[in-house]
Amino acid sequence: MCFHGSPSSFDAVLLPELTDAEFKEALGSASAPYLAGGHTHIQYTRPAGNSVFLNPGSAGVAYNRWFEMEDFYIYPIAQYAVLHVGEETVRIEFRQVPFEVDLLEQGALTSGRPFAENEGRQYRPRVKDQENK
Repeated sequence: MCFHGSPSSFDAVLLPELTDAEFKEALGSASAPYLAGGHTHIQYTRPAGNSVFLNPGSAGVAYNRWFEMEDFYIYPIAQYAVLHVGEETVRIEFRQVPFEVDLLEQGALTSGRPFAENEGRQYRPRVKDQENK
């Protein structure tokens, strides 16, 4: 079963540090063997009752949620997960594929979309002012 936030809410936030009770409440009566949800942009997996929950991450907005706002930037990687189901084994494989920020920026600029000139900036670490250190 796949969903964005949780089976009952597009905006639910299922973080890895939720207690088992909180996680179970968020999943409600969902009973599929594998539950795949996103929204938090964090790759992880955990048991959820008789199911396995996995979050495949983000295909273009991966980030470190622990960064302070002044240090925040989006990692230039596409994250996803592959669920391999065999006759006797099941395996979840998390993948991360880097992409070129310059190419993303160039594509945005040639697209003609609004604010395209800002596209690459959010994928680059901020350069701190050396004089303020």
